[in-house]
Amino acid sequence: MMELQKAIENVTYRNSRKFPAEEFEVILGHKEEATPYLYEALDYALQKADALDTKYTLHLYALFFLAEFHDRNSFKRILKLASMPSDTLDDLFGDVITEDLADIMYSTYDGNLELLKEASKNPQNEEYVCMAMLNVMAQLYLDGTLDREEWKNYLHQFLLVKNLETELYTTAVEIICKCHFVEMLPEIYSLFQNDFINRWFLGDYDECVDLMFEYPEKEIQFCRRQVSVFSLKSWAMFEQEEKKEPKKSNAKKEGKHSQLNKPVQSHKIGRNDPCPCGSGKKYKHCCLNKPKEGLDAIESREERNQKLLNYPEVGAEVEKEEGKVYLENYFDTESIEIDQLVYLAFRCFPASVRNPKKISQDAEMKKKKAYLLEAFTKYTEKLQKEGIHTQEEYDKKFMIHYQSSQWIGNLLGILEEDGDKEKYREVLKYYNS
Repeated sequence: MMELQKAIENVTYRNSRKFPAEEFEVILGHKEEATPYLYEALDYALQKADALDTKYTLHLYALFFLAEFHDRNSFKRILKLASMPSDTLDDLFGDVITEDLADIMYSTYDGNLELLKEASKNPQNEEYVCMAMLNVMAQLYLDGTLDREEWKNYLHQFLLVKNLETELYTTAVEIICKCHFVEMLPEIYSLFQNDFINRWFLGDYDECVDLMFEYPEKEIQFCRRQVSVFSLKSWAMFEQEEKKEPKKSNAKKEGKHSQLNKPVQSHKIGRNDPCPCGSGKKYKHCCLNKPKEGLDAIESREERNQKLLNYPEVGAEVEKEEGKVYLENYFDTESIEIDQLVYLAFRCFPASVRNPKKISQDAEMKKKKAYLLEAFTKYTEKLQKEGIHTQEEYDKKFMIHYQSSQWIGNLLGILEEDGDKEKYREVLKYYNS
């Protein structure tokens, strides 16, 4: 017991830049005996608040110890601390609020969901605290602790809360997408329309749609399942060991998103090679001189696939997995075809913006125009088939990534610039109809 008391005493105040590894080991080895001291440290910080000695550190360590212990009895204390005014929180806990609070609350969660729900919607609470609470509930949902309908309904109610910070709406939308609540896409679109979303962080609405149907190889986690007090070793308040610089590798790591703007490497087919169409004939005697048709007249299948890397998986060749959501579950083939064409059009970029191959702006705009015209043809056919007379009615039933007025307006701009008056007048009939 004397050893524990000495260890607690040594870490109560910051008197050295040396990381207290030995003291931490002692405290970890005396979980039951140490816990009351840790409670006392949190209560002391709550009582002193702004008047707390700046060298007092035990309250910080207490959060991590109790989380590592998975101490459920500390949850209400931690929630009470987290509900302090923003300036006080910053003084007492600094970056712990933004970096670690969600993990700490998740590891100490005592099952009181209603308390967590109410606290997350409390406008008096600091925005990063509320964001942490949302992430805790999202992790509980992934764990199976929180029912799907209950969680979805709560998120719906959360989005209805007025005057929330933009970061809170943004966090909620990211969670909705990663939980694959496709039914909430109209609500997400409305938030984008009202400029309540941090686009710098989350991207535009079309990127949210992609995220909604994305299943990354690495398991999604909103909170770490295990907190360690030894993770504090990297904090700037402690002396850091000099690290040797690792040798730089020439190989570049590339993920799914880095492939989007990678130059397409086309495989050159020799004249005497077998024709890729599968006829069995040599390429020179088969498809070499055949005129390209359909989308191949705009750009190759390989180039299209490159632009569709982040598009939700669709098609009969996709092996459907139970429990996953797919675009075809919510939209018909025709609306998906129209949406894909518009998606391809909006990924035709001028050389000065995002085109690494430095293709001329004119060539890219020509592709964009061709894709939008093809989309427009299918769009008008769809309107006639469904007996739809307005863009609003179409969007309500069939909009996926883009609102009709958005891409049709874009097409009108291109036609006007090209001086294509006849086509301009034809398209204009359907704009803002």
